[in-house]
Amino acid sequence: AAVSLFIVSQDTTSLTIGWTKNDDVDFESYRIYRSATSPVTMSTDNLKGVVTSINTTSFVDDDIKKGEKFYYVVVVFDKYGASSPLSNEVQGPNP
Repeated sequence: AAVSLFIVSQDTTSLTIGWTKNDDVDFESYRIYRSATSPVTMSTDNLKGVVTSINTTSFVDDDIKKGEKFYYVVVVFDKYGASSPLSNEVQGPNP
C-alpha cells in the first residue's frame, strides 16, 4: 500500500520528510524520489535515498542550495521487487 507523505521540518537549505509506516510482511525498502518538476517519476535520476528499516519513517535532504525547491514522493518496495503506488507528493523547502 502507498504511504502518506508529509513535511516534518524545513529551512532554506534542508528538508525533513516523514511518512506513514508500511506494515507489509515482505517489506524491503522505502525509496525516496526527488525532482525539480512535478509530477515526480520513479526514474534512477530521481532516486534520492533508500531506507531499509521498516521502522524508519523519515528522511533528511540536506543537499539543497538556498532558493532551490523540489518535489518528493516515497515508494515502498517488497523483497520480490514489486512497488507500491507513489505516495502523495510534497514540495519544499519553502524559504
